[in-house]
Amino acid sequence: MEKIVKKLVGDRWRDAHVRKCLWEGCGKEFKATVTEINKGDGRFCTQSCGAYHSNAQRKPHKLKCEICGDTFYNVMPQAKYCSTNCRRHQKRKKSKEYNSKPENHVYHIAGKIKKKYGRIPCLVIDCGCGWTTAFLEANDMVCEMHHIKPRREGRDDSISNLAPMCPNSHKLADKGKLSRDKMVSIEEYIKYKEIIERAQKQRSG
Repeated sequence: MEKIVKKLVGDRWRDAHVRKCLWEGCGKEFKATVTEINKGDGRFCTQSCGAYHSNAQRKPHKLKCEICGDTFYNVMPQAKYCSTNCRRHQKRKKSKEYNSKPENHVYHIAGKIKKKYGRIPCLVIDCGCGWTTAFLEANDMVCEMHHIKPRREGRDDSISNLAPMCPNSHKLADKGKLSRDKMVSIEEYIKYKEIIERAQKQRSG
């Protein structure tokens, strides 16, 4: 006969049975209230143990690995890979394919801008990052380009929609934590270049 004890549920103490977890890999004792038992719960000490037990009862499916072609068995019919190595191989393959496309590279547009306009500094107002033209030239770097109008609203690579930024500001902008009035487009930079550079020198000096 199961031992009956008290179990705190919320702010109330309730009668509970002391049971052993039914998953063979566990077997720990735990408390299950009468309500939990009547609902069909109270068989496992945690949801994880319940999942392990359920998976052990499921019939494995015969599958073929999409990477190495080996046959393997898995209770999940949608499983694609026989091992962690094959799963990692597929991940590396997708990453390589993605990075091989210039349009997916974070500096693809920045490189085109550099070729046409030179190294443009971070133009975020009051950023204070120090990514000036001199700094970029000394370190052979370029700023990242942020699309003022998001790509989801229609990608536009015109200089009126690109704002040069240091990586930190770019992350803030992508998360919506950098207001539009803090951004300066390349078009605005070209138009007011002397004024902007003079202001940056005064702040850095």
